[in-house]
Amino acid sequence: MKRFSLLLVVEAALLLGAANLNAGSIVLSADPSSSSVNVGGTVSVQVEIQGLQADSPNGPSLGGYDFLLGYNPAVLGDPVISFGDPILGDQLALEVPSITCIGTACGASSNFPIEIGEVSLDTVTELNSSQASAFTLATITFTALGTGTSPLDLGGVTLADENGRALTLGGTDDSSVTVGKAITAPTPEPRTGILLPFAAGLAGLLLRRRWSSARA
Repeated sequence: MKRFSLLLVVEAALLLGAANLNAGSIVLSADPSSSSVNVGGTVSVQVEIQGLQADSPNGPSLGGYDFLLGYNPAVLGDPVISFGDPILGDQLALEVPSITCIGTACGASSNFPIEIGEVSLDTVTELNSSQASAFTLATITFTALGTGTSPLDLGGVTLADENGRALTLGGTDDSSVTVGKAITAPTPEPRTGILLPFAAGLAGLLLRRRWSSARA
């Protein structure tokens, strides 16, 4: 099956057919909310881009992307994906809703490693004038399934600028998450300060009953 990234390549060929060489400093990073979590907990991974030209009339801006996020499915699972920056909003949907895909919806043969893609339908002018230079593309929230360390590896990255031309990726910044054993609540110990007087009173009551029985 064709991957979603091929759509970006086709767009590039139809539009200008040349790579945009002004963006070699672009970096994609996988930034987890915590480097450690316990089994049963959740951890969110923000995939961030930086190195674009903010508020520049000539770009480059980001018009589309496609990437793979690899992880250890025995350690992390049940991924839930949300698009856009938590503060800035979706920078590829500034005026018009974008086209997004996840996993097999992108044309991948399976959901692992998970594939995430998005294409902006905003105008070139809007992207160049309003898009930030660094922002979160998508957030993936995992549930911790088992103990161990899971890598968070970015691969198969395809980036397109505001005109559909291929953007040069400067590099990726991968990460990892370590999952520990689930925390169990400790068994509460008896409160001896209350039990001792109660036990003494009970013993006294039993002695009085025995004494009364012996005299009867």
